[in-house]
Amino acid sequence: MLVNGQQLDSLSLLDRGLQYGDGLFETISLINGVAPLWDRHYARLQRGCELLAIEPPAKAQLHDEIMQVGSGVTRAVVKIIVTRATHGHGYFPALGQPTRIVMRMDWVPVAADSYRQGIAVHLCSVRLASGSVVAGIKHLNRLEQVLAAQEIAAQGCSEGILCDVDGNVIEGLMANLFWVSDGQLFTPPIDRCGVAGVMRAEVMAMAESLALTVHEKRTSIDAIWQADACFLTSAVKGIVPIKQILDATNSPAIKKNFSLSAIPAELRQIIDQRLAISYE
Repeated sequence: MLVNGQQLDSLSLLDRGLQYGDGLFETISLINGVAPLWDRHYARLQRGCELLAIEPPAKAQLHDEIMQVGSGVTRAVVKIIVTRATHGHGYFPALGQPTRIVMRMDWVPVAADSYRQGIAVHLCSVRLASGSVVAGIKHLNRLEQVLAAQEIAAQGCSEGILCDVDGNVIEGLMANLFWVSDGQLFTPPIDRCGVAGVMRAEVMAMAESLALTVHEKRTSIDAIWQADACFLTSAVKGIVPIKQILDATNSPAIKKNFSLSAIPAELRQIIDQRLAISYE
């Protein structure tokens, strides 16, 4: 783990990332010494830094540190954390050099059956606050996700669907959500809450290159029940189909079985190739 470019495993207790969640993070796939979505990751990190008025680390410096911590492994997950360091007093921030953390984590492969057959996800009762000024960025305040993860685990799932306080579908726990209806691709807008995922952006761009329009649509879970297919997207796992949505507040618990064949095969193939995912 590198902290400001040095091999360290400690941080000041006064760091504002710890004190107030005053910072951002990125979770990056590193495959054979290449970060496939690096430009998108850095652009989002830069946008977040601008919003929080934190000086962004230099792109080349961060990339060098990613390569340094990822050296010698075929595949890994690298996490970047940028905080405001100790600059400021109480809630009042001040300018100064940020804390920069780059760490490597083991890559945990997704079971091949999850790609081939899809996964069951839990419809969470935890709701995301809407209208946040930090909508879209990957800030360090993730308590809504922590609470949702407890709920998801209690239902025996590894992923879920989160809605906002108005009942609009927003995203998965660690991924963005897409659905297919009548051959059209849809995804929720991320202008009020949620994370603007780099793989979400990549999927939308690749869909456009295939002449597939992705519609950003604000909708309740009722519209998702009517979809032909649903899938989750993330920078680490790529496209993971949803086979079932489980709603523990209703009976029967399994509310919907989705078709995997309705997901555009060519789109999946492109994303699989970008992340070197094989499940045949």
